[in-house]
Amino acid sequence: MTAARSRALSWIVVYFAFIGVMIILFWLLFFTTDWLHLSDWECYYVFERSFPLADAWLALCAFLAAAGLRRVRSYGLLFGLLACGAAIFLALMDLLYSLQNGVFWPFTMDSVVELAIVALLLIPAARIVPWLWQHRTQFLARDA
Repeated sequence: MTAARSRALSWIVVYFAFIGVMIILFWLLFFTTDWLHLSDWECYYVFERSFPLADAWLALCAFLAAAGLRRVRSYGLLFGLLACGAAIFLALMDLLYSLQNGVFWPFTMDSVVELAIVALLLIPAARIVPWLWQHRTQFLARDA
């Protein structure tokens, strides 16, 4: 593995571990504090309360991806692709809800938090998928 590939892989492993931890922290804060209650609308809470199971799936995939990619194993590739797909899907669902329901306007600190969550899920995941696919043989060959 080249130095550039190794750095990219290290970044990806850290990203997946970070996402897994941040999802757990988000839900702990959401259910135990008012910090992440970004709207007074009841529909916002109904919408947010529909995410814990999907987010748990994303966190599990992210942790398994981090472990597998760190060890350069095929399950890291599998769970990395699954985590990216889940992250992209959840980010787009959140983005569409926010756009349709005026979460970003007027632009407030709550809007910044919501936009940051979407960006942290969507942008890296969309960049990781092609990298994983391009380097899939190194993960698949390791288990052969």
